[in-house]
Amino acid sequence: MFGSKQEAQADRFMVVHRFNEWLSKWDFAPEPNEINISQFMDAYELNNKLKWICESVIEEYTTEYCEAI
Repeated sequence: MFGSKQEAQADRFMVVHRFNEWLSKWDFAPEPNEINISQFMDAYELNNKLKWICESVIEEYTTEYCEAI
């Protein structure tokens, strides 16, 4: 059986993959204020236990976006 650390890593990998997939559907790189966590989570039917991971991934995107500008 997997430990909680492995499950958390797998969940994070899945969220990052889906977030990148979701971003690829945009015509351009969205500004951080255009990203709606609820829309993202609803698009992939992610449950609330993954919300903190989604917030973390979006925060990383925001940091990278701001550094690129």
